[in-house]
Amino acid sequence: MSIPHGNATKDKLTAAIVAVCTLTLACAGTIFIVRGQTAFLETTSNHLSTLAEMIATNSKASLAFEDAKDAVETLKILRNEPSIVLGSIYTRRGQVLAAYHRDNTDCESNQTNLALLPCSSGFDDGFLTALRTVVLDNEIIGAVRLRADLNPIFVMLKRDTTTAIVLLLFVSWGFMLLIYSSVKKSIRSIATSVGNNSKTLALAEAES
Repeated sequence: MSIPHGNATKDKLTAAIVAVCTLTLACAGTIFIVRGQTAFLETTSNHLSTLAEMIATNSKASLAFEDAKDAVETLKILRNEPSIVLGSIYTRRGQVLAAYHRDNTDCESNQTNLALLPCSSGFDDGFLTALRTVVLDNEIIGAVRLRADLNPIFVMLKRDTTTAIVLLLFVSWGFMLLIYSSVKKSIRSIATSVGNNSKTLALAEAES
C-alpha cells in the first residue's frame, strides 16, 4: 500500500512558510514600535527644548531685576503642557527665582548653579530634561530648566505593542486555518488512497 508523500512534503512546506511569515511579522512589528518610539521621543525632546528657549527669552526682564512675581507669570504657560512636571527659573547665583510644579508641591533648590552649565537636553532622574541659560548683553543672568515625564511615551508604547500583538495573532490564526485546511485535505487524500488500495487488494484476492 502506497501513501502519497507529496502531501506530507506540502504540509511541511506550508508549516515552514507560516513560521517564516510569523517571524517576519514579529520583526516588522518590533521595528515599527522602535521607530515610532524614537520619532515620538525626538519630537517630544524638540518641543521641550523649544519651550525652554521661549521661557528663557521671556524671563530676561524678570532675571535682570530678579522679579519673582513676573517670573511666576512667565511659567504659567506650562499649565497648558500636561507632560511638564517641573519648570524652574534660576538666578545667576543658582537660586530658584520662580518654579512651577504640576502637582503643586514644593520645588527644592538645585545644589548646582545651573546658570554655569551649558545648554542641554536629555534624560535626568527618569525625566526628559531641557536646560537653557538666559543671556542678556552677552552675560549669563540665569537659567531655565524644564522636566517632562515619559507617560505619553509609555502610553504610545502600550498602544503600539497591543496593536502589533493583535495583528500578529490575527495573521497567525489565518495561517493556522490554512494549515488545518491543508492537513484536512491530506488526510482525505490518504484515506482515499488507502480505500482504493483496499479495493484493489480485495479484487486481486477475488480473482485469485
